[in-house]
Amino acid sequence: MTVYDRVKFLLDKRKMTISEFEERFGLSQNTTYRWKKNIPNGATLEKLATYFGTSTDYLIGLTDSPFNEKDVDRMLGGAEAYDGKPMSEHDKEVIKAMIKAYMESKPE
Repeated sequence: MTVYDRVKFLLDKRKMTISEFEERFGLSQNTTYRWKKNIPNGATLEKLATYFGTSTDYLIGLTDSPFNEKDVDRMLGGAEAYDGKPMSEHDKEVIKAMIKAYMESKPE
């Protein structure tokens, strides 16, 4: 999949057209279509990843999951207990898997 394909997928989940996206994101008309053959520069990829709540790795095809696991890792990294009971690494992995499944299945 190209950067275009991945952006189009994320836009479809948001029920947004390419034209609407280009306007909101401040891109010139048809810029997104050029991503079928070209990869945007690093700064643009970072902005796209932030906008969609995903990673640059997903956008350029290094991972197939649009879910940004680094954010969840950061969130769970500081979690030592829940309701006064200690959380094991296994507990954190189960919670991470549940969040990932939810985020990947929900419409945006």
